[in-house]
Amino acid sequence: MHDHDTRLLVYAQLAAVCQSRGQLAPRDRFLVLTGMAALQAGLPTLAERCREMILQHNPHHLLHRFSSFQMAATTADFQAFVRQLDRNHPYERAEYLLLGLGGGPVPPNLPPGESPGEYAARLLGSSISGG
Repeated sequence: MHDHDTRLLVYAQLAAVCQSRGQLAPRDRFLVLTGMAALQAGLPTLAERCREMILQHNPHHLLHRFSSFQMAATTADFQAFVRQLDRNHPYERAEYLLLGLGGGPVPPNLPPGESPGEYAARLLGSSISGG
């Protein structure tokens, strides 16, 4: 499994945990990191699902200025925002947090035949094709 797949899974799991607890602000931060990992994994549809979920909760989020997550990821403002999130929630800390919340093994044991992208999409209440 590639590093971006592992990051995708950990951040998606944290977003799902926050969602289940009604903690939407931290969920949105983890969704941004999930979206970036999805783009790195070649899953723009999953990144867009993250954007949609964020904007449903916070229509004035930085992402609202862009027509897609992929377009946002190309701008200096958004890249600076992601770097700040990455400093505040580095992968190692996210992994530790997930283990502390009982999130299971990192990376999780995927069901047979399910890709990291499909698993992450399912966690976020969505699906992807070709993932």
